[in-house]
Amino acid sequence: MKFDAVMAPHRFWYILPKLQEAGIFNSLKEDGAWGGIKPRNTACLYGDKFNVYIDASDGHAVEFGSVDSCERALWVVEDTKEKPFLYFRCWNSPLMCVEIDQIISENGGKIIPFMYWGTFSYFPSILNSRTELFGQDRNTPNTIDVGVAGKAKKYSTYKRSKFDKRMSWKGYEWFGYGPAVDTGMDEHSARIEIIDKIKKSRYTYEQVYDIPIEELISKSMNWKVVYDLPGMSSVSHRMFEFGWFGKCVVLRKSDLDFPYSWKEYYPELDYNSDTWEDDLGEIIENHEEWGDKIKYYLETYCTPEVVVDYFLKEIEKGI
Repeated sequence: MKFDAVMAPHRFWYILPKLQEAGIFNSLKEDGAWGGIKPRNTACLYGDKFNVYIDASDGHAVEFGSVDSCERALWVVEDTKEKPFLYFRCWNSPLMCVEIDQIISENGGKIIPFMYWGTFSYFPSILNSRTELFGQDRNTPNTIDVGVAGKAKKYSTYKRSKFDKRMSWKGYEWFGYGPAVDTGMDEHSARIEIIDKIKKSRYTYEQVYDIPIEELISKSMNWKVVYDLPGMSSVSHRMFEFGWFGKCVVLRKSDLDFPYSWKEYYPELDYNSDTWEDDLGEIIENHEEWGDKIKYYLETYCTPEVVVDYFLKEIEKGI
């Protein structure tokens, strides 16, 4: 089965070469990352029997106190023109995507959990040097318990549109439905709260931000664990940046997961738990063991070959 595909190469750089090698494209049109003729952060594959969409958006943090808005799903339903479709979602959270799931399932779509990857330009260099970085990290004394890479700041997302409550007011414009009329923002301060808890804990810590990636990695060699901070999603790309070379990355406990589950490989913490500090201490004590698990997970279940193989097998199953 072959498809006419439209996608932004920089967003899908991790899997695009293997997709091309698999020979599933009749044609490939490269679209801009932030709009253009197709929606943001979405790969569109048009087939004779069904279409395939990959939602590589940033996800939606539970801390916002709302579920994710539906403009992308509604656009896909219109775009597929009543043809059945597969909807691969990179950041899969049934809790946050309950409204999206309903729209897709009621309109001929099948939701398939998918994997994510980093989209920053420095990711290939980390991947290519991960063995060297792993050795360097294990040979460097870890003198600091917890490392934090990011500012203590609030994150915000767009409230719902006054014209269609299923969409955000900015998404209403992004996806071509009409003008953006500001109805306000939802906010969360999880990063501020977590960093404050780490500062007040019994553990040594270092916080860095706004520095080159090379300097960040160098500093991380002194850390026992990297505490991943929620942003637009409940987890971030830090799980890949540091995980690829065997750092212990602590994730925010959530229902987010990949089809090959990470739950037994990445430590997760609920920062609102009464036992948070003790739970973090156990992870710090076993940081190398966790780092080994994370590295094994990524190299076993998250390589481009594995991700594309999973993708192709799901397509073969069809609707």
